[in-house]
Amino acid sequence: MPYGPSVSAFAVYMTQYQLLPYQRTAEVLNELAGLGISPGTLQRQPNDSFNSLVLTVQSQPPMPPLE
Repeated sequence: MPYGPSVSAFAVYMTQYQLLPYQRTAEVLNELAGLGISPGTLQRQPNDSFNSLVLTVQSQPPMPPLE
């Protein structure tokens, strides 16, 4: 999403945790921040965030075994 990590996080939070519909989330972002984000962009965002998180987790060194 070209709007930055904070907007992406807010969009995922609103659509996935608060279960706000994509159309209403787009309206909220427009009302609060003047961002003209389409519902289609918001639908793609959870998958994009997941893929980014997977790459971050996979790049970490393995945890040492617990004793």
